Amino acid sequence: MYRKVGQTIVLGIVLAVAFAFNAYGRPGRQDSFGFRGEKKRPEVENFIKELGLTPEQQDKIKAEREKFHQEQRALREDISSKRKELAKEIERTDLDKAKISSLVSGLKQLEGKSIEQRVGRILSIREYLTPEQFKKFQEKVKEHKNRREEKMKSFKKRLKDRIRGYGRDRAE
Repeated sequence: MYRKVGQTIVLGIVLAVAFAFNAYGRPGRQDSFGFRGEKKRPEVENFIKELGLTPEQQDKIKAEREKFHQEQRALREDISSKRKELAKEIERTDLDKAKISSLVSGLKQLEGKSIEQRVGRILSIREYLTPEQFKKFQEKVKEHKNRREEKMKSFKKRLKDRIRGYGRDRAE
């Protein structure tokens, strides 16, 4: 019983750290088209070639991306501070349910704003692309999402196997 609880806690912590690292990315590694990396990577170059983006389209998408990331960075900071404030409020011995409720609704508003910005970004990118380019763009995004999901499944499986092995190693 305690072993399963321990495994669940460890898995939760590892996944939380992995998602947090992924959400904030790696600082200082963004290229001109908006993908991570100091230089344009081959897959980015292939992506641009496959979409057939003109230099004008690349510039517009780059400007949109920079605007989006500035707005998202500010939102993430606001969300983070609200979450910390909520955690502190919940930990207090004298609960103020009205304040907690207010913090929760503030978090909901910030999360909603983040979703609106992401949808707005997709819609604005769609304006810059031709219908054929947008179709290719959607296909590439789906492929990328599927690859990420497969990597995550593989990671979770390896992690579970390690956790199981950890208990056996200690028993021997």
